[in-house]
Amino acid sequence: MAESDILHPAAQAQGAQSAGQNPFADFQRLHPLTLAYRIVVSLPPFLLALIPMIRRGGVETYMSVFLGVIYGVFALPWIVLYYVRFMFKITPREVVIHSGILTRQRRSIPLERIQNVEIEQRLMQRALGIARVRISTAGSASSEGTLDSVTLTDARRIRQQIRAYQQQAMPAGTEAPPPLPGAAASEATAVGVTGASPAMPVQDEAEPEGELIYRMPARRVFLAGSLRFSLVYIAIFLSLFQYVDIAPERIFDWFDRGGLDGLQESNSLPGWALFLLAFVFAALLSWISGIVTTVNRYFGFTLRLEGRKAQTKSGLLSLVENTIPLPRMQALHLRANALMRKLGWGRLEVQTMGVVTQSGQKVAMPLARYSELWRTARRLYPFELPDAKFSVSRLTIRRAFVRYSVALLVFLGLEAWLFDLNPNVLWGLLLLPALYGLAVLRYRNHTFSLTEDAIFVRYGVFQHRTWVV
Repeated sequence: MAESDILHPAAQAQGAQSAGQNPFADFQRLHPLTLAYRIVVSLPPFLLALIPMIRRGGVETYMSVFLGVIYGVFALPWIVLYYVRFMFKITPREVVIHSGILTRQRRSIPLERIQNVEIEQRLMQRALGIARVRISTAGSASSEGTLDSVTLTDARRIRQQIRAYQQQAMPAGTEAPPPLPGAAASEATAVGVTGASPAMPVQDEAEPEGELIYRMPARRVFLAGSLRFSLVYIAIFLSLFQYVDIAPERIFDWFDRGGLDGLQESNSLPGWALFLLAFVFAALLSWISGIVTTVNRYFGFTLRLEGRKAQTKSGLLSLVENTIPLPRMQALHLRANALMRKLGWGRLEVQTMGVVTQSGQKVAMPLARYSELWRTARRLYPFELPDAKFSVSRLTIRRAFVRYSVALLVFLGLEAWLFDLNPNVLWGLLLLPALYGLAVLRYRNHTFSLTEDAIFVRYGVFQHRTWVV
């Protein structure tokens, strides 16, 4: 292919003779700002690798200089070559992506398999006016194709063009499915609908939005973070402390100087007290990290209906626009931990056809009252709530109790072996009645219901889950 055939999307748009022409019909390159973005993103890991060497000095300082030279000689040209060698185009049948530096790769993504075109903007991308486009297909655990990066306008036009071709590919004589109850086509609150055919113009401005059915206030976003715990970030923080050579003793010394005089004699505290202090500190850190990550992910969350698709949009530092294709939806998932359930809060997720991992479930409502969850779930897929529920077999009590007991005995056996047959481990057998009570609770919370439209399955003790299939 000649180099002159490859133009920037803006140039293609200017060359369109009619409003219905596809501006992505020929091979395109990513936006030139992709170079600056990828260079800046690659710098923090490189600088973190240099900090320990620079602090220690000596021969290792020369090693850091050597690494800097290697970065300039190899990494920067690699980023430039990645940009030059990456091309993509959209045809009525597929999305074609050419990539690779040493090995040339051609990836074809059939349009009929595309389930979601996600648009993501991180903080720096928002400042530069560019966005990342992720193309997901049925049966894939991750994105099938990623365009990193294009302008936000082009990202929306790419998504609109793919939707238009998908609608055009419907079998001849097949009418479009009727809109959902209260869909945007008939509501006064609707601004527009998606799914324009390729004969219609591809707009440069922001896509029209459908009917708003849920908006998450800021106080509810903070509440969602308060009810969420993330132990993963504890390991990240502790690893960072070790990486930058901050010893735990220095942290405790800093707290002592701040007025925590009671910890000065911490070495005289019993083991259970130190364990309790560590647990409280870990729980506090987990609670704070859960709030921060939730606010960053779901700030300004909105859910809209656009014809046969649901559109979500959220993010504080990173803005993400996601699409849920309602005709491909196969299950609804309502879940809540014990505290959320007690307070009457829950979370609604949607699973579409071809999802192979639980992470593939899309969040429709991060936090809402159960009445709101059921009302919205019935908007996404109309169904009748069951009049009665049925319990599973009582044999599940025996099965669960045997599994819990075996796990407890294995743990106690290992502890006795490690501590030279310490007889104190026998006190752990007092947990058996509690395990039997847990098995009974598990049985009581495991129910199912049947209607003409769906199957309802409810289960869980500490995590309450309801599946509507």
